[in-house]
Amino acid sequence: MPVDFLGHVRKPLRWGARHLVEDVRLLAAGTLDFTSFVAGYTPKANAVELELRGADGVLKAVRRTHNLRTNLGGDWQAYAMGGSGGNSQSGAVGRTGTATATSSNTLTGSGFNTTGSGLAGHVVVCGSAPMVYGVIVSNITTVLTVDQWYTPGSPGGGPASTPASTVTFLIMPGQQPAWWLALSSDTASPGSTDITLASEITTNGLARAFAGGAGFTHTTVTGSPGQQNTSYALAFTFTATGSLTAVQKCGLFTAQNGGVMAFENTFSSVNMIANDTLTVAWTVNI
Repeated sequence: MPVDFLGHVRKPLRWGARHLVEDVRLLAAGTLDFTSFVAGYTPKANAVELELRGADGVLKAVRRTHNLRTNLGGDWQAYAMGGSGGNSQSGAVGRTGTATATSSNTLTGSGFNTTGSGLAGHVVVCGSAPMVYGVIVSNITTVLTVDQWYTPGSPGGGPASTPASTVTFLIMPGQQPAWWLALSSDTASPGSTDITLASEITTNGLARAFAGGAGFTHTTVTGSPGQQNTSYALAFTFTATGSLTAVQKCGLFTAQNGGVMAFENTFSSVNMIANDTLTVAWTVNI
């Protein structure tokens, strides 16, 4: 099997006689398309699997493919694993300060680094009673723009209260997890330079969703060096509240609104009607 630069074996998403029999049956029924059939048995990193079911739970479509890590996703991973350092972080991360103004999505201060992509993807933590945090989506030297303010422990919940205008803050090292899952009807192939998900769906129950928390699973390292296959996966089930056509693309983001799109993926399109469910299981190999 193929290995990555660390010598880790890449296992296919599907293998063995049982899977093959299941998939041949799904292929013959038209539930599984040929592209997805091949992708399931391709030993390649970062598999994505989608299952579309009707309101009665009957399986209507299965899609399998492999994701693309964007250029910004590469930066995000480097900063997440390496902590401080790098052009976009020097002199700005790990520092504390006192704001001079705040709003529902901004914090005003001074001396924020704007080199490269600035502080996008970092987390700014504010106050202590109550403590809130925001995911930085962009910044200038005097203003941090966050997607919203979050309550610690409830990252998938609604916006937290805006912190006080003179709140103390800390810009954290590392990066916010990319655990927000978005869907799209865009027909273009994913590109490494993409920074947004074109034609992102925001209606009929398919708006960007939090796939962390209970949706997170982790496969630990096993075996001897050269046979390791550690990974993590994020999953979420969308329920359509209306009809949608040509759902065929998805992305993983660091924020509920905007944020860094770390991974992008396309798949053979599916159509949905009210009460259909679409489960997306996104695996990232490390």
